[in-house]
Amino acid sequence: MYQPWQTYKDTMAERILSARPEQLLAMLYEGMITKIKQAGERFQAKQDIPARESLIRAMRIADTLMDHLDLEHGGEAAKNLEQLYAFVVSSLSKASLEDDPEPHLNHALRTLEPLYRAWQQLAERAMSEGGR
Repeated sequence: MYQPWQTYKDTMAERILSARPEQLLAMLYEGMITKIKQAGERFQAKQDIPARESLIRAMRIADTLMDHLDLEHGGEAAKNLEQLYAFVVSSLSKASLEDDPEPHLNHALRTLEPLYRAWQQLAERAMSEGGR
């Protein structure tokens, strides 16, 4: 019996296992951005619980990224990323509590989208230079 969910999971698992670090980071940023946009759509549709679930997933990705920063050896860049992720989590937390979450969601998106594009470009460059 055809199980589309299982096919999707298998495909994603294969993508993750074969991905380079740049690709993994781009995928994580893409996931965060997707969940934030999804939350905005759900808030507009007055689906507050599913919207908050999307925000929680986005915050978990940000927390995971923050947990894996090497603050000891990463220098100023790691410290800046830690602050950026904390800002995103704070914005998403505020969005879940406000009557008008849109400004907070937009702040988070404006923060993440340039980083996503940068990691995406790095991943594409690595692939074109003989990567996987």
